[in-house]
Amino acid sequence: MEKKPFAWYGGKSALVPTLLSLLPTHQVYCEVFGGSGALLFGKSPSPIEIFNDVDSGVVNFFRVLRNPQQAEALQALLQLTPYAREEYYDCLRGWQEAPDPVEKARQWYCAVMQSMNGSIRATGWSSSKKPGSNPAQKWSNHTRHLKQFAHRLSKVQIDHRDFEQVIQAYDGPETCFYLDPPYLVETRKKAQCYTYEMSTADHQRLLACIQQVKGMVILSGYEHPLYKEALTGWDCKKVTVSCSAENRSSKQEILPQTMRNECIWRNPLCVQEEKRAKQVLLFSDEAC
Repeated sequence: MEKKPFAWYGGKSALVPTLLSLLPTHQVYCEVFGGSGALLFGKSPSPIEIFNDVDSGVVNFFRVLRNPQQAEALQALLQLTPYAREEYYDCLRGWQEAPDPVEKARQWYCAVMQSMNGSIRATGWSSSKKPGSNPAQKWSNHTRHLKQFAHRLSKVQIDHRDFEQVIQAYDGPETCFYLDPPYLVETRKKAQCYTYEMSTADHQRLLACIQQVKGMVILSGYEHPLYKEALTGWDCKKVTVSCSAENRSSKQEILPQTMRNECIWRNPLCVQEEKRAKQVLLFSDEAC
């Protein structure tokens, strides 16, 4: 069983267990920088859920996936799509001009899943001669399991707007926002990794925006003075993670992994809700 529909640069699969333990009680869940939706697909459904991403390829793929007829057609086409170098480069060059949403989703998915590090940028086709590592088999497995994600998306609202617009639109005292923005350029080894990068000014705008929300906020990223200064008073949990996406050679070999501290910040409202929920649970246990 796959845990996410596609690989994605900067995805948070390794952090999902920790993030789940930090999620407060909420009625509305909003994933502002959706990506592969690793946390969305790892959590139990909330009464209201919003998935947002500014990347049109991501949004189109999920819109197709939540349409039963289109999802079935997409899965059939993907299972007929070979794991092949020329197919990868054809899709990489042509997905934006594809004639319809389903073919656009197929080509986009191929360009991401057959890439070296889950990026729609031209990072190169992923191949391997290492025993036990068969990318063609992984491709086949992923295309077979898309229906499970289609079902999970059936009641999720899919948005496609700037983060500030989305936060303002869905903010409220019972909303929990999860934000996983592109890392600040100076905190990583490579500059152009994301399809849509964020400038320092964008990060400043994000930090100013989340200071004003009425809801609960969970934010993940690397340590940086900009964040440290802006998030004074927020709870910060550090988790050591490996950065294998940044450590691939041109021959698709995994180089020695770099371990880094990923920070998970929670605003005071989020921490307060966690404490309130624990007190309610404690009183319930004592009553029994």
